[in-house]
Amino acid sequence: MLKKYKLGTAILCVLLLGLVLIVVTKTAKNPYNTYALQAASWLAGRTDLGQNYAHLEIATYGGKFYASFPPFPSVVLLPFVLLFGASTPDAFLSLFFAALSVYFAYQIAMQYQKSDTEAIFWALFVTIGSNFLTIMFEGWVWFFAQTLSFTFSMGAIYAALRRRPVLSFLLLAFACGCRPFQLLYCPILVMLLREKEVGWKQIAYALLPAFLVGLLYMGYNVLRFGNPFEFGHNYLPEFLANRQFSLSYLPQNLYRLVRLPALEAGHLVIPLFDGFAFYLVSPIFILYVLQLVHAPSKSNCFLFFLLLLHLVFLCCHRTMGGWHFGNRYTVDLLPFVLLGCVWQRKKLPATPVCILLLFYGILVNTAGILFLLLFS
Repeated sequence: MLKKYKLGTAILCVLLLGLVLIVVTKTAKNPYNTYALQAASWLAGRTDLGQNYAHLEIATYGGKFYASFPPFPSVVLLPFVLLFGASTPDAFLSLFFAALSVYFAYQIAMQYQKSDTEAIFWALFVTIGSNFLTIMFEGWVWFFAQTLSFTFSMGAIYAALRRRPVLSFLLLAFACGCRPFQLLYCPILVMLLREKEVGWKQIAYALLPAFLVGLLYMGYNVLRFGNPFEFGHNYLPEFLANRQFSLSYLPQNLYRLVRLPALEAGHLVIPLFDGFAFYLVSPIFILYVLQLVHAPSKSNCFLFFLLLLHLVFLCCHRTMGGWHFGNRYTVDLLPFVLLGCVWQRKKLPATPVCILLLFYGILVNTAGILFLLLFS
């Protein structure tokens, strides 16, 4: 009972913090509602949006206008579009999924640690103590997709640890329908299932529903763009002249991944585009690397390789995102960074340094939100 009380209190604190941020930033209304518009189009029996929306990232193909993002968030919004039309309460839905992420993160940590206090520490550290805090209450199309992907990835890990392979792979497929690079972590789910003594045959059968979801994504892309791997971004004006992905973007984006805010004329200049040092806004990366060095294992080293590969793929994109504080693309890695932090370690005391890092993460990301509110 006490464990449920502690967890409930932690989730309530996250919800209250998110609600305060929604009020302060006035993000209850969402002008960047591409997913709701797409869901409304589906209900009207078409795949295109019916018209152009100049303030949104809209793909133009064959004289029609399409959402230019992977489609799964629109599936989530379908029942809400039926109730509210295109004015869905995206900010509050995003916050709900953020709270669900706290639950999943707690349960993941509890699989490897006996103390519920330590599990709550990790659940808060990976959510409000990281750069995830800056996107979890935003309904904007880009942030909403990342929040859903974060939650589904957490759920996929938890389901694997609970020996539920079908659900685990399905949740990862849903995450891929928000952020496609999450597919990289399918081998990690397999490793977790094998760790829990799930047989290879059961794993193979469990992959089939997720594979079917992937086929539906590809079929939807064919309907719109005639290409199973094209979800629309290549038909945005900014990518017609410049490729969306290229190795030539890698050096500059690697620099952006680690660069510090600059001092100019005695003033601190914080980039609003392409991000800055990811470890400053998500200090859980620091603890993960320290743990890996202190107690390496084959499984965790393989996870580290996938995380590095994910970063390389992200840095091959022409941009690292805009109008955000920190480095939000790296939020996609955090569910599996959490796993790496608790994996193979039966007990990790919440030392004063760890507690300080948690509060630092909350404060720096809250300050970043206020910075965006005041100066963007």
